[in-house]
Amino acid sequence: MVSVSIIGSGALSRSLFAAMSSLPAIRFQGVFGRNQNDAAHFGSFWITQWETLFQSDLILLAVPDDSIEVLYKRLESYKGLVAHCSGITPLIQRAIGSSGVFYPLNSFNKTLTTDLESTPLFVEASSKEGQTLIEQLAKEVSSEVIPLTSDSRAKMHLAAVISQNFSNHMYALSERYCSEHDLDFEWIKPMLRASLESALQSSAIKTQSGPAKRNDLKTLEKHRSLLKDQLTLLELYNTITTSIQQLHEKEL
Repeated sequence: MVSVSIIGSGALSRSLFAAMSSLPAIRFQGVFGRNQNDAAHFGSFWITQWETLFQSDLILLAVPDDSIEVLYKRLESYKGLVAHCSGITPLIQRAIGSSGVFYPLNSFNKTLTTDLESTPLFVEASSKEGQTLIEQLAKEVSSEVIPLTSDSRAKMHLAAVISQNFSNHMYALSERYCSEHDLDFEWIKPMLRASLESALQSSAIKTQSGPAKRNDLKTLEKHRSLLKDQLTLLELYNTITTSIQQLHEKEL
């Protein structure tokens, strides 16, 4: 049985807590966080004494990237495994004890619990023993556990940001544009759902549509004229249009 503690009480920590706290193969020690307002969410699992963390086999750092190195230094005397949950931060070597990475590739927020069982979980460790331990924990949480180097994980993180964060931003810009012109963004949602499902079932490259791919110059110019007073959005429209055309240039 693996004993685990978590440092951090934000969105990721809440999903990790939901996944781990009731598993019989994990002795979940608790959650340590700076925000006392989060204590009620974790109930009796909220840790108030820093020393309690040192009773665990493994400490997960579910914290912002800029806090990771600071916490590694504070945990330098801890002899167990310290693993951060960042996609972009490389594996950190320790003088005492092992270090690792426990990176679930998904989107997290405080109000909804993310299902980790179907979430790809990328792991890495500084020692063979650490790798065994972190894989053991990961397989209790997720059905898809993948050992991955820091370099490959950073590239995977970038791909995730481009596909998820960037696409969501495009939704947000479209939603605001509709609002500014007294249009209902709800009318677009059936198309978005169908498009996403098609891209996931097939290939986003193969399912690309629209005036940029068709090189429909009249429509592109009409769109640009509609954006002539919104220069930031016009610049983005032109950049994405050019990118689509370059990706599909052999089809034009």
